[in-house]
Amino acid sequence: MPTWLVELCIGGAIMGLVGLIYRNVTERIRKHEDWKETMPKSDEILTKSVHGEICHERNKEVMDAIAKSTDDLKVHFDLKVENVILTKLKEMNGGK
Repeated sequence: MPTWLVELCIGGAIMGLVGLIYRNVTERIRKHEDWKETMPKSDEILTKSVHGEICHERNKEVMDAIAKSTDDLKVHFDLKVENVILTKLKEMNGGK
C-alpha cells in the first residue's frame, strides 16, 4: 500500500475522531447553557420568609372566603327554616 494512502487513511481517522470529540463537547456545552437558562434567576428565587408571607396571605384569603361562604350558608338555612315555620303557622291559622 502506498504511503500517501496510509497517511490519508490515518489522517481521515484522526480528523473523524477530532470531529466526534468536538461535536460531543459542544453538545455538552449547549446542554449546560440550556440548563442554566431554565434555572430561576436570583430575583425569582423565593426565600423561606417570602414564601411564608405569600402562603400566609393566600391562607388568609382562603379562610376569609370560607368564612363568607359559611355565613351565606347559615343565612340561607336560617331563612329556609324561618320560611318553613311561618308556612306551617299560616296553615295552622287557616291561611293558604
